[in-house]
Amino acid sequence: MSEFAKKYGEYDPSDIVASLQKQTSKIKQAAGNARQGIVEQMSNTKVLLNNTIDAIDSEIARLGKTPTGQAKATADTATIQKLKAYRDDLLSDESFDNLEQLRTQFRTDVKGDRIAIPNRSESAINRIYSAMGKDMNESISNSLGDKASRKWKQANSVYANEANKIKNSRLKSVLQKGDLTPEVVNNMLYSNKPSEFKNLYRSLDTKGKSAARAGIISKAFEKSGGSPDRFFNELNKMGSQLGVAFKGGDKRFLDGLMSYVDATRQAARADVSTPTGQQLFQIAVPASIATDVAATGGVGLTVV
Repeated sequence: MSEFAKKYGEYDPSDIVASLQKQTSKIKQAAGNARQGIVEQMSNTKVLLNNTIDAIDSEIARLGKTPTGQAKATADTATIQKLKAYRDDLLSDESFDNLEQLRTQFRTDVKGDRIAIPNRSESAINRIYSAMGKDMNESISNSLGDKASRKWKQANSVYANEANKIKNSRLKSVLQKGDLTPEVVNNMLYSNKPSEFKNLYRSLDTKGKSAARAGIISKAFEKSGGSPDRFFNELNKMGSQLGVAFKGGDKRFLDGLMSYVDATRQAARADVSTPTGQQLFQIAVPASIATDVAATGGVGLTVV
């Protein structure tokens, strides 16, 4: 097992902290620069608001109707009034700048201080928000060409993906507070909640992901106390982490080692000899491990 440990190196949580800070900043900065460049080129450009105004008018009419099966009108007047105000604001200044600024605040502003709003209103807000985006995309395409439109969509997609990736998650709270300490990172790395580790891992660069893999293996070795049986159990406890962090060659290497450890513990329980080198190759254990077992009886696989 020492061969396996050496493959991933020593674990330093500060590598994950640095990776997370670097990667998140790099992605958002790149998207932000691309986005801002188009905003500046579109400054004061008049836009067509056909999709947006049609959507607002339709949703105002829809929200003012009595829902099917209800005895009396239950119109969400607060949302209706907000939508009317946005309609007036948009028509008073039909520039790209105004549409972009109003769209940015639209969802939060229409909801206001309300803890919850009716599902019908939530759906109406989402449809109007999409229509505003469609008008912006069409305006960019008409003014700057399809290439600029694709660049704009890509930049917005990066922002959306980053936001959705950490939405309502512990990682979002950590990033907002700047509370990126090794202790906090370890809590997410070894979390029993699959989503916490997945959010963390997907936000890392190559070096950070390598550190995360080293951390997983290091933890299993540490808790195994030198016992292959306990090492196998500890790795199984982190099954959700293994499924995310180990792919391709790393996964094949890990699968081979776990097959070996499982065969070893089964042999021990059955009070039979350790599998031979030939048997190890049959269960797809890595050649370096099989060679060590054949030559030394597995001495090199003990925890160091």
